[in-house]
Amino acid sequence: MGLAVLSLIAIIVAIAIGFWRNINTGIVSIAFALILGQYMGHLKVNAIINFWPTNLFFILLGVTLLFSLAKVNGTLELIAKKAVYLSRGNKPLIPFIFYFLALILASIGPGNISVAALLAPIAMTVASQTKIKPILMGELLILGAVGGGVSPIAPTGIIGVNLSDKLNIGYMGNYIWMNQLITTFLFALVVYFVLGGYKRGDGKITLEKPASFNKNQWITIVGILVLVFAVIFINANIGLAAFFIAAALLLLGVGDEKKSLAGVPWGTLILVSGTGILISVADKLGGVKFLSSVLASMMGPKSATAIMTLTSGIMSFFSSASGVVMPTLIPTVTALSAKMHGAVTQQALVAAVVIGAHLVTPSPISTMGALTYAGATEDMDKKKLFRDFFIWAIVGTLFAALLAFVGIVCMK
Repeated sequence: MGLAVLSLIAIIVAIAIGFWRNINTGIVSIAFALILGQYMGHLKVNAIINFWPTNLFFILLGVTLLFSLAKVNGTLELIAKKAVYLSRGNKPLIPFIFYFLALILASIGPGNISVAALLAPIAMTVASQTKIKPILMGELLILGAVGGGVSPIAPTGIIGVNLSDKLNIGYMGNYIWMNQLITTFLFALVVYFVLGGYKRGDGKITLEKPASFNKNQWITIVGILVLVFAVIFINANIGLAAFFIAAALLLLGVGDEKKSLAGVPWGTLILVSGTGILISVADKLGGVKFLSSVLASMMGPKSATAIMTLTSGIMSFFSSASGVVMPTLIPTVTALSAKMHGAVTQQALVAAVVIGAHLVTPSPISTMGALTYAGATEDMDKKKLFRDFFIWAIVGTLFAALLAFVGIVCMK
């Protein structure tokens, strides 16, 4: 128990030091992972190194490289200007345009992570162009993607259905999705109004028709569309596909390689990957299991779905929602429901797991939060944005737990 608790403290301290001394939290996290993992937890060095989130790193690197190229040749900025032009100058509508765009795209197959990776650079560029708060744009984009990402035909939704089928509680696809849609939409409204999304502010939106795309920009757009097609229809790995397309575009001479590489947010990649190592060490040392058991011990018929939401949310801070949290917690709902003599249904507990695991995803140390954070433009205060994403991830989890507690979602 000592190392489990210490591992959780180490994560909090690493983040605090990053803010306090303005040092990349990923670098601090790697140092803590070495001390905690090798010298205290007696983990092998190679095991700690293998905790580097290779898949996430390649997704981030491939996508940010491709969109850096699109930024260097002016494609991204022109897409943003055209998106603003299509809004007819109605600035308050723009965040919800991206919310529903992400919701629709994620619902039809590619899932939340791929959609966030595709749309985040464009959404954040639009936020910069229109002076919309980046946290507002990022939150609504992620919430839209999360809402659609658990549809019965999206990857995460399919995982939820398959795990639920093993419990013999009937088809859960639509029930999970509807609960997720209600939660994310209500929280999107909270974020929108709290952050003043309805205000026009000082953003100057010109309705002057943007210029036409030039040849190189059209080729770049075709490359981005090929990426979308590959992700949606042939289930390509978005990171490797983005590398392939970026290489093809460079061979066609539509972008500057040095400037594109310089535009990759390397600091963000180190932050996310380094923090991921420390989180994996904490998980290996029992930190996540300890925290979950403490919360589970407090469950009662009235609070069960709320506490399950909090438990899955906290676990999702440290691990994959669909790869770890859902497969770990969903199989436990039968015993938990029986423990409370059926006062809380298995269906309600399953929905609570899925909702809690995903309302925390705007965290900048979570995949979707990291992808969106990586899309931040140079004029944005990245330190403040990191903090804001972290805070709103916590608020979102607490909000979801509140909805479950009062019975708006996860109805027992």
